[in-house]
Amino acid sequence: MQLGNVLMDFLNPRLQVLLGGLIWVCAVYCAQFPVSFPIFLCVYSILGGLGFGICYFVPILCAWSYFPTKRNLVAGSILCCFSLNAIVTSTVTTSMVNPMNEKPDITIQLGKNTESFYSVDSYQVL
Repeated sequence: MQLGNVLMDFLNPRLQVLLGGLIWVCAVYCAQFPVSFPIFLCVYSILGGLGFGICYFVPILCAWSYFPTKRNLVAGSILCCFSLNAIVTSTVTTSMVNPMNEKPDITIQLGKNTESFYSVDSYQVL
């Protein structure tokens, strides 16, 4: 997010959101290709976080410039919408990925933790 704040002095807000969004989308897309978890973690979390962080503070700074006397209300509203977005998209994504609400069918005991996974043929397309 600090990089996004610094870029606000050099880039147009639209260009900054476009740049951050492209980095984030490319990171999410490229995260399907790594074959090891550490590489996936670097691609998805570091590059995705960089892209999202570039975009994150731009709406708040733009809104503060339009409403300088209502900074608290504007920031709270925007952050509330970010939170609602996470709730809505997680619900939509879950209904797309697991529409039949299937339960994992493989259980592995790892020390004190129990991990659950889906088998390859757990969901058959009708």
